[in-house]
Amino acid sequence: MAGSGALESIPRAAGVTATKDPAAARGKVIAVNGRVSSVQRDGPTSVGTLTTGSETIYFVTPFSTAALTGDTPARFRGVFVQKYAPPGQPSSLVIVGAFGPGPASDRSRP
Repeated sequence: MAGSGALESIPRAAGVTATKDPAAARGKVIAVNGRVSSVQRDGPTSVGTLTTGSETIYFVTPFSTAALTGDTPARFRGVFVQKYAPPGQPSSLVIVGAFGPGPASDRSRP
């Protein structure tokens, strides 16, 4: 498994592209700024949700999430996999990748 630096060699797409045209964004790296709503271990990975101003993002990462707690500001970069719609809920993006420093406006918050 490659480290998070491997994301640098994969083409990028804007999050809005993944929302509007998932086929065009699939397999490309997108970055999302939001707040961690939930996170839990699932075998060798952690899964959870990020809440942005407009949508919920599902994330999967093999990297440590020990420092994340509820409502933590975060930046997540990863490969867009698909749009997912749980029954009775709006669709969300599914991204596999890693967390990085939060957005500049949130860095001073505890």
